[in-house]
Amino acid sequence: MKRNCSPRVSSAVAFFFSLQLLFGVILLFPRTVGAVSWRADVEESENKRRSIYRHDRVIHNRCDIYMAPSKLGGWGVFAGRDFELNEIVEVSPLFLYEKKDVYDKNVLIDYHYTFNWPQKPYEHGWGGMYLGMTMFYNHGSDDERNVRMNNFGLEPDLYHPSYSMAVGFMATKRIQRGEEILSSYGDEYWFNVRGYYYSSEPKDPYRMLPKSYLEKQEQRFCSKIYAGYGLSTWNHRILPSYGPRIFNPYVTNAKQFLPMQDHPTAVARESAIEGDVLEISPALVVPADQMANSSLAPLCIFWAALDDDNRMAIYTMRMRGLYRMKKQMPSEVAGALNMSHDELKSLDDAAVLPAGGTVGMIRKVGNGHANCRIQLSSTYIPEESEFYDSGSAGVLITVIATRDIEVGEELLLNLPDQSSWISKITLVQALALTGQPIPKHLADVYNPDPIVNATATS
Repeated sequence: MKRNCSPRVSSAVAFFFSLQLLFGVILLFPRTVGAVSWRADVEESENKRRSIYRHDRVIHNRCDIYMAPSKLGGWGVFAGRDFELNEIVEVSPLFLYEKKDVYDKNVLIDYHYTFNWPQKPYEHGWGGMYLGMTMFYNHGSDDERNVRMNNFGLEPDLYHPSYSMAVGFMATKRIQRGEEILSSYGDEYWFNVRGYYYSSEPKDPYRMLPKSYLEKQEQRFCSKIYAGYGLSTWNHRILPSYGPRIFNPYVTNAKQFLPMQDHPTAVARESAIEGDVLEISPALVVPADQMANSSLAPLCIFWAALDDDNRMAIYTMRMRGLYRMKKQMPSEVAGALNMSHDELKSLDDAAVLPAGGTVGMIRKVGNGHANCRIQLSSTYIPEESEFYDSGSAGVLITVIATRDIEVGEELLLNLPDQSSWISKITLVQALALTGQPIPKHLADVYNPDPIVNATATS
């Protein structure tokens, strides 16, 4: 039997539910709009923060490591956070092997790593040049050092063309935030042949510093630039070379220190506004003619490329004796530099090699589309009364934003690229032989504009 409800009752029930629905919408609407707006803000903020680190990494520290003046002399590398035993401290963003004639007659002899290249088994004495902070670790004895050099992966070969190799440092003991990171140069022979004083007395590069001091130092010297490997190369080209068994979790879980994508040219690690300092790093003064056609030339800053302000800065440093170029004299013992000689006769003779940090990986585009510039100065920092210029053939490069820069944006330097086409080809070949990521603007030199190519080959 079908039951019929009174029309009046049905209308009252419908009106009651409509009123309740309307009341709920009125209450929830501001909260919903607010939640959507808040969620959009959070997502936008997260997207900006993770435009480089597009995974679940939360950055609690300004940087893992940084370069700063050292009490041991000159500049050194310091921990921006705590590191555990066998943790990866640094992966060099770019490394190049060069023959002895590029490095053994200038100041690079004090910074390179001797290397017998597997790809060139019959050519000994190759020198490894590493960007990042690798060439600026100070010396510590076997008991004092807290990192060791390590190769990750393998160079590509005929049977494994997709392999890639990286070079970096791993912790040999627990390292505390603020502690100077030390690597071993070997025994006293390394010092004696260069005329340096060797001391076997233990160093104390670390002492408990106030947190406020560490934060101030990190704020000043931590780089806002990232360049180098990403998980795309690490997971797909480096890890497969280890085979099925890898015992170090820090190697397999590289997302703790690497972004998702490779960045063979430098990008902003965090956002910056016009006038912000992006990086402060030491560089070396090297003979321009010895760099000319080497793979290091595209990284160098030549005199002809500098603006008036930086030329005046070099003039001033030169007058104060702080802009020097060291070259080995023919009569000297092989492998040693006479650091008392300054071989710079003309400012055109020297080039600035950004051997520290990531400045060498910033693409040079001239003034047209640039978003940053450099400022050259002495390695001597007057306000740091405890530190002094170490006497090495070096200068300081400060990278400054010339406009607002977003996170992950490619950095473009307001200097023209003065390196030759041959040196660019040499650099691309060196990167390919080691399986490193190749910047697109360098890969394009293999297929240059026909007019430019005709001019270059004529």
